[in-house]
Amino acid sequence: RGGTMNKIKILLIEDEVDVTRIWERQFGLLLKAEKPSLLIARSISEALKQFELHKKDIKAIVVDGCLRPGGVLNTEMLTQALRRFFVGPMIASSTREDYRQLLLKSGCDHECRKEDVPKIVVELLGLV
Repeated sequence: RGGTMNKIKILLIEDEVDVTRIWERQFGLLLKAEKPSLLIARSISEALKQFELHKKDIKAIVVDGCLRPGGVLNTEMLTQALRRFFVGPMIASSTREDYRQLLLKSGCDHECRKEDVPKIVVELLGLV
């Protein structure tokens, strides 16, 4: 079990591989010391599974508004379900402003454009 038990974990609910690759690079650049463990979920079922497995260590959750298949906002119920059990920061991340606003109403307490996610998470968790 060693030293990884208390490692900060961030659940990133995002289906675009290119976006999560950029986030991983940005977290690496922003954080010189201990880097958080990034849990990437590309579907609603994967997000629920990751949350159940790691909920004690997750310090922030980032929720994309639209996961495949679809092309429409489909993570409102997921956001509501996670919020019932998670008290930390939940960040709505979508290219669409209206989706971010709807996710705020569903339980997220912060919102930002995708390119700002790592910076916002680092600031919210006081990791710098």
